[in-house]
Amino acid sequence: MYVTERPPASWCMAEEIYIRHSLLAADCLQNPTPMFAHAVYAVGFIARPVGSVIFGHIGDTRGRRLNLLLTISIMAVPTVLIGCLPTFAQIGIAAPALLAVLRLIQGLAMGGEFGSAMVYLHEIAPDDMQGMIGSLGFVSAMFGCMTGVLIVVIMEAIFNTSQMLVFGWRIPFLLSSVSASAAIALRMHMPEPDEFVQDRQTVIHRKLERIASRRSSGGLGSRKFSSSFRIISNSFGRYLDTHESTSLKTSDYNAPTIPADKDADTDTAGTGVARRGVGSQDLEQGTALASQQHVTNTHPTDNNSKTNLSVGRPHTKSLPYNHRDDNVTKTNNQTDDITITLSATDLPAVPESRGEYVPVIRLLRHHTPAVLLQFLFEAWVSVGFWVITTWLPLQMQKAPLRMPQILTQAMLIVNLALMGGIQLASGWLSDKGVPRIWLCFGVFTVATGISCPVLLALPTASFAGAWLLHTLLMMIMACVLGVIPATLSCIYPPTVRATGFNLGHNMAMSWLGGVSPTIVTALVAATGKTFLAPGVLLTVSAGISMLAALVLAWYAPQANGNIKRDAKQASS
Repeated sequence: MYVTERPPASWCMAEEIYIRHSLLAADCLQNPTPMFAHAVYAVGFIARPVGSVIFGHIGDTRGRRLNLLLTISIMAVPTVLIGCLPTFAQIGIAAPALLAVLRLIQGLAMGGEFGSAMVYLHEIAPDDMQGMIGSLGFVSAMFGCMTGVLIVVIMEAIFNTSQMLVFGWRIPFLLSSVSASAAIALRMHMPEPDEFVQDRQTVIHRKLERIASRRSSGGLGSRKFSSSFRIISNSFGRYLDTHESTSLKTSDYNAPTIPADKDADTDTAGTGVARRGVGSQDLEQGTALASQQHVTNTHPTDNNSKTNLSVGRPHTKSLPYNHRDDNVTKTNNQTDDITITLSATDLPAVPESRGEYVPVIRLLRHHTPAVLLQFLFEAWVSVGFWVITTWLPLQMQKAPLRMPQILTQAMLIVNLALMGGIQLASGWLSDKGVPRIWLCFGVFTVATGISCPVLLALPTASFAGAWLLHTLLMMIMACVLGVIPATLSCIYPPTVRATGFNLGHNMAMSWLGGVSPTIVTALVAATGKTFLAPGVLLTVSAGISMLAALVLAWYAPQANGNIKRDAKQASS
């Protein structure tokens, strides 16, 4: 397991015991506790989308393993340091300031951690287990949350209040060094997903090809297929020969397939060579259609200097990524080998570094709708998770329900465990043919209908009834969380997948989920309706997710099922 999630319960304990009593136990400011507590809590969420871009870039250019090693290491250091911070009484206002800085670093790392881990699980999953393997990302998050709540219970049972204020609250933060060390050891030996490695090499190949085409045509911007390929015998040939020295090492790498553009026009010189046309975006992403072709280009002055370059198709599993271009959907399938005869003289040299790409630019240029759809698709689970697991248990301890704290903690532990089981089951069902988007659409519809009634029933319910209502909300949410990795990973091509998935996920978790407890508190204060306000918020967010699911089913139909399995069945 390559995923570790920082449990929100650990932060809740830090906020209640450390910030409110240790860091801010001074009267230098009038009622400073709420202001500093909310500010320090929010800074980590604000940093997450920024971390998505920073570490998503590393994951999409230098590899998933390096990205996940960096994020867990960077996240572990400030977590341990929080447990070592001096109190407000010792260093004054510097204490909350240092805590805010550490939370900022945590947020940056978390922005590139959790989404990249889910992407990785999706990419290494066997063809018939994408849903269930992908769901392990959220299952591990539920296990982390459950462990955090359990540690709080154990600490409070062992130490009294004064002991907790002196040193007890520090123990969970210091213990995180153990789990972080285990995660780093596991990630040291993570293999890179074949799908990502092959797509990255193809994208670099395409960029070198386009640069060479412009140079060889005298800067006139000609995109003839023949002139484009002249770079291969000179510059890209050296690149393929030395690819083992790059940060992505593959022991049995075959050169990427060079697809021919199905929608290209013919060459103006009458050579019959295709040039890029409507499908240029597909070529740029390394995901265009390919067909069997034999192309020959002989230098007019030196027929003895011909170099044969055989470009074979990738030996790895290929992801049929659908891309919409002018209302035409194209799918890349595995292609036959093609042979190109090239001239080796007077070819423009292009440095290999020029083939590198910037994932966030490619993402915003070609896949902005995918990011927005993911953001809206995750609206309900982002709002619901923080309201149901953070705000609601605290509210249940107050009037009129007055559920004992130990009972709400037990309720969270049990329901989080059940939630993990439901997530695995929903991922397994999606592997067995249940359409993923329509499964989520059905859950969003149910959530729209029951959110307000369930929350309005809580004030008059017994302890057992309140527990069951809380369980109901968490179980229906688990059905969606279990299929999110497999559903949303495949709406991005591999070379922008870590950036895209992280950005969409963390935008939802930060801008919607992270602020939802504050929004609910403000709505309750404004309306006086303690349980109606969160019910309305959950209903609205579920309606938004419903609409996003409908659009996503049209925009990315491949997200609705197991695309690797379906492609294999179609080719057989």
